[in-house]
Amino acid sequence: MDIHWRYVFTVSFGTLAAYGVSLLLPDILVSRNLTMTTLWVCISALFAAGRTFPETLELAKTRMIATTLGIGIAVPLFLIPQSDFALAVQIFVGSLLCAALGHLAKAGPHLRVAGITFLLVVILKPMRPDVSGWLFAFLRWSDSLIGCLLAIIVSRVVWIGTPIAKWAKNAS
Repeated sequence: MDIHWRYVFTVSFGTLAAYGVSLLLPDILVSRNLTMTTLWVCISALFAAGRTFPETLELAKTRMIATTLGIGIAVPLFLIPQSDFALAVQIFVGSLLCAALGHLAKAGPHLRVAGITFLLVVILKPMRPDVSGWLFAFLRWSDSLIGCLLAIIVSRVVWIGTPIAKWAKNAS
């Protein structure tokens, strides 16, 4: 079995960098919930890591488009007063919109990430009643952006003439 070391390093260092950066973010960006921020930044870095630098750029773009779509569908649904029934309505309506828009746009991979983002934002938001839906959504969007940017930076470092890149190239 052949291991693609550059991909392994991109994923490993990308998620490690995501974790490190999430620890350094100011309180306003983590909204007093470092665990959620760390999770979203690391997941985004993982989703955006590719086997090549151009693939990483494309995956990061896909991640951000889908995240924006999922959050864009979730935010208006926060106007519904919160209850168990309202959450059920939000999940149904939002999933329906994600599927319909994804189908119309022939979104493929965007649809899955948009749906996952939508569901996570809608389901996790009630855990933070002290934060408005708009702010919660923005924080999750910024976490995704940070993770994608870190994946791009790490991928670029791994794919240029650094000692890591040279070792990975020789190991592959």
